[in-house]
Amino acid sequence: MPFTTLLQKQLTGTTIYGRPVYRLTDALVFEVHKPGALGYGTVVPVDFETDLASAPYGFRWLLKDWPEPAVLHDYLCKALFCSRFFADAMFREAMASEDVPLWRRVLAYYAVRCYAVITRKA
Repeated sequence: MPFTTLLQKQLTGTTIYGRPVYRLTDALVFEVHKPGALGYGTVVPVDFETDLASAPYGFRWLLKDWPEPAVLHDYLCKALFCSRFFADAMFREAMASEDVPLWRRVLAYYAVRCYAVITRKA
């Protein structure tokens, strides 16, 4: 598995657009090693706050069983060193590495890309 175990606790009384907020109680590590290529990865730090899926209500069910790619995407979108396009590409890679079904990956990826274009964050 490319991710470490996601450990988080819900912050009571705290919401983002009506969704509960969670704080990581341990770092979330994402690493990919492909044959014949350099490995790469990212560490989402302890105490990072996320709503687990910053997506419109109608799309949040896509990743309810795979919150790790959504947490990684949230972190990369908030990181100063990362473009939105790169964050979306890593989101797609993370979903593939977690064996999210192809149809869910495609829907989720294009949902975040469309959101980026609509909000001009591409």
